[in-house]
Amino acid sequence: VQIASYMVIFFMAMVGHELALEAATTEFTDLESVAYAVTLFQFGFCLLLPLVVSLGGAIARFPRTVGEGLPYIRLSVVV
Repeated sequence: VQIASYMVIFFMAMVGHELALEAATTEFTDLESVAYAVTLFQFGFCLLLPLVVSLGGAIARFPRTVGEGLPYIRLSVVV
């Protein structure tokens, strides 16, 4: 049940993200860097924010081998 709720939250967040990206692209048609800014924003909140909030402690939980990272690779392929 907990995993299902995380899946729903993630899906809804991705829908919101896509709507916001479409709105930004439509509103700022003269800016070529919107896609780069979105990518940097995603990187910041997916990697840098946890590192800053945990004062670097999150790096200890990063996968150390390909086998440990395989579930995350599979998830990114699915998404």
